[in-house]
Amino acid sequence: MVGQTDTAATEPEQSDPAPHATLEELVAEPERVAGEAVTHPVHIDGPNGTTLVLLNAETFAQLQRYAPKALYASEMTEAEIEEMLAQPIPAECAALDDQVPDGWLDAQR
Repeated sequence: MVGQTDTAATEPEQSDPAPHATLEELVAEPERVAGEAVTHPVHIDGPNGTTLVLLNAETFAQLQRYAPKALYASEMTEAEIEEMLAQPIPAECAALDDQVPDGWLDAQR
């Protein structure tokens, strides 16, 4: 794993989905870090807590293609609003209904 420390050898490996590297590692070993990014994103930990993510071009293109576009409600057509409201609420979101004032959800449909 990129950026693995000595303590990681004695502790059980955590289930972090992406490897990490420091900015210093990226500068010192760009080929190694870039090689990791070919197969999966690499988190680059920079100074002052900043974090970058190094992606391969295919993953970046997918993110751009599928990135949702935010709109103001006033920019949406009536058909788009009706289509959005007709979508089922995912189960993980339905559990949040108790945080919405009584009757508000029904008034929106």
